[in-house]
Amino acid sequence: MKRKFNFNKENLVNLLALIAILFFILIYIDPKYILSKSTTSGGDMGSDFYPAYYLKTELLPKLKLVGWAPGWYGGIPMFQFYFLPAFFLMSILSYIIPLEISFKIVTLLGTFLLPIATYFSFKLMKFKFPTPVVAAILTLPFLFMEANSMWGGNIPSTLAGEFSHSFGLAFSILFLGVFYKGFNENKGWVKSSLLFSLVALSHVYTAFFALFSSSFLFIKGVFEKNKFKKATLYFFKTYFLAFLFVSFWAIPFALNMAYTTPYKDTWKVDLEKVLPTPINYFAILTSFTLVLGIIKKDDRIMFLGYSIVISLFFFLIAEHINLINIRFIPFVQLFIMIIPACLFDDDLFSEIKPLKKIISSLKHWTIPLIILLLTIYFVQGNVTFIKHWVKWNYEGFENKNLWKDFKGVNDFVSGDQSDPRVVYEHSDKYNSYGTTRAFEMLPYFSGRSTLEGLFMQSSISSPFVFYIQSEIGEQSSCPFWNIYKCTTFNLTTGTKHLEMFNVNNFIITSDKVKNEIKNFSEYKFLEKIGDIEIYELTTNKNHYVIVPEFQPVIYQGKEWKSFFYEWFKDYDLVDVPIIKTKDNIEGIQAIENLSDIQKIPFEQKDCVINEIVSNEEIKFTTNCPYKPHIIRISYHPNWKVEGADKVYLVSPSLMLVFPEQEEVRMWYGTSWIDVAGYALTISGIIFLIAYILFSNHKVIKFLRR
Repeated sequence: MKRKFNFNKENLVNLLALIAILFFILIYIDPKYILSKSTTSGGDMGSDFYPAYYLKTELLPKLKLVGWAPGWYGGIPMFQFYFLPAFFLMSILSYIIPLEISFKIVTLLGTFLLPIATYFSFKLMKFKFPTPVVAAILTLPFLFMEANSMWGGNIPSTLAGEFSHSFGLAFSILFLGVFYKGFNENKGWVKSSLLFSLVALSHVYTAFFALFSSSFLFIKGVFEKNKFKKATLYFFKTYFLAFLFVSFWAIPFALNMAYTTPYKDTWKVDLEKVLPTPINYFAILTSFTLVLGIIKKDDRIMFLGYSIVISLFFFLIAEHINLINIRFIPFVQLFIMIIPACLFDDDLFSEIKPLKKIISSLKHWTIPLIILLLTIYFVQGNVTFIKHWVKWNYEGFENKNLWKDFKGVNDFVSGDQSDPRVVYEHSDKYNSYGTTRAFEMLPYFSGRSTLEGLFMQSSISSPFVFYIQSEIGEQSSCPFWNIYKCTTFNLTTGTKHLEMFNVNNFIITSDKVKNEIKNFSEYKFLEKIGDIEIYELTTNKNHYVIVPEFQPVIYQGKEWKSFFYEWFKDYDLVDVPIIKTKDNIEGIQAIENLSDIQKIPFEQKDCVINEIVSNEEIKFTTNCPYKPHIIRISYHPNWKVEGADKVYLVSPSLMLVFPEQEEVRMWYGTSWIDVAGYALTISGIIFLIAYILFSNHKVIKFLRR
């Protein structure tokens, strides 16, 4: 029997309220900027376009979702350690509309989806009118909250570049509703599995939140009579299938973590930022609602409250599991805002007849509209900078006053990925171009690789890059300060490190560095554009493949990251490469301490090396076979080699081979880890297809379950 949609006043109010919410958001997000073909700037988002562009132009044409990108940190496995769905969607849409526009639309998608997802989640949990639509309305103060712009979920965080978090947040809220309904009705587990897979791929924090929040229902099932088997089976089926779906990404992510840089930082946050107005007022209502829910044994409300407890738990332990504590606060803030909507469900007051009568009277169709107007009035009175920030981001680099200068610098150093790298002095002055991280877009605007970038946890080179940053500029960010200490300005040591990473162009903006660099004969002035001066590092060999001056040594210990970092900071030792390996290589000394290093120069003729470097492949010829050749590109175990036995990790974070012939080819390939991950995902897809085809249900009926 076909379902009939009863278009009564309640449904009409729901529809009108949801439309009004979306139009209100559009007041602050001017479509004329979103639909303009300009390159988004602002915060981290100003650098996010490069990964989207790389996915569209380099990876998808090769039918790849993950691949080597040389633009940042000496190269990174793009999307192996970051979140794919938002970038994938904007890339797919770009086959219909320009990538510049699809990028903008998708970055805002989580913001527009959150109220809708909240409405349907509450609807799926069978809250009565007007609770679902009121909950959707109450997402607005959270979205427009300006107390923080880095934690995730709200519009300022999205504009700062946390759009994958907001994307995952919207789907995690919807997942809770879908999972609740499916679990209680003992059906729809495939749908729950598919949705959780999207949540998990969208962001690791939303995955933690959704997974552990859903454990409430498992605990509930365990304590209910004769429900343990049902609960266990439902959870196993849902999450095992989800595990199969995400394995293509999650397996390599988990098993290659040794080649990332953990960000172990605990943010100290003020209570005023955790519970800003009106969240602090709603916290009282939320507490009252939760108490009522516990008294009434309303598992829906307890489920929502449990989600707050889970978020606070992970906030407290985040540092110990290499996560960032503040990323869990948005879940707390959002749920504090929306839980009081449950007070409009008169089932809570069934035993308190006077209150039940009052609540029943509030179920009038006008109530949601009144709440909507009051919410909009409050939000408008408390929003200060969001509209300006939206304009700043989405009008793009091309519409900034200093675009001509910024473009001029990029044009001057333009080239391709086979050219030596460009480095720039870190400076807040670059915000005039669109973001302080503007020159992270060098790979896009100039075609040249640079050292700094986003996704700093995706590479083992990150600590060394930020150490160099502190050596060559007046300012430094030093994001890994509590593990890898940075230094102060020292262009002498910085120059040697720049040579190590094959840098030949240096972009400078501060008077301090401009004055200091004149004392270094290694640098040649090239051009002045606006406030920028561009220099060439003339002592760099301008090759990605070199033979070191001194014989390498071997380190076989476990703490190779800290060992290499201490080596990197020692100016007298960095000429001696250290190979990380358990192998015993003939003629090469194994050391346990830096003090064991001896500088033994090679007695050899000059090596002639000719190289061809592309995004995922390096070919070179050499007249020095069997000598160590350093490839000044970040190490990753997926790099393969022909013409040599294997690829070694060499200090600080690069690759080394011993050629066994004159011609050598290296390429970024796949490992057994990747094969295992894709095999599991393919098996999950095959199961899904078989389930649909052989379950005696039509696809439409299957999707409605």
